[in-house]
Amino acid sequence: MDNRGHQSQCSSNQTSCSIANLQCGQVYTVGVMVTDDNNCTSLLSQTISLPSDPCPPTNLSSLMDCSSGSTFLSWSPSPNAVSYSGKAVGPNGEALSCNTSTTGCVLGRMACAQVYTLTVSASDGTCVTPYSAPLLQDSLYSCKCGQSPRL
Repeated sequence: MDNRGHQSQCSSNQTSCSIANLQCGQVYTVGVMVTDDNNCTSLLSQTISLPSDPCPPTNLSSLMDCSSGSTFLSWSPSPNAVSYSGKAVGPNGEALSCNTSTTGCVLGRMACAQVYTLTVSASDGTCVTPYSAPLLQDSLYSCKCGQSPRL
């Protein structure tokens, strides 16, 4: 059972089984019960805590530094994640990336007047999530390509 009450179970006549349909970003309490041929069931064994894979990050936002052209990408933390990878892909496939253990990182210089697709994945040190829903960063409208604003 996870910390929100979601339960999953498996049955086997072996010493292991696979538990399906675990939800991401949760911590499950796992124990074992034995049933014999007469349908007598044991008490629950000592339990352990089992974190599931992290969920893909959400709530992406970006802020472009007009003087350097770099972009700060941030997102909400993903439970059970220990690291994140941010990525920006331009219209011609050029990619910028950053890796961090926090919920934000700086992507390199983006070309002027281009729309970049920003995404983030999370890792628990073993498994990596799919990339987040994309966020579009338009470098033309973010900084007017180095032009001073007109008053």
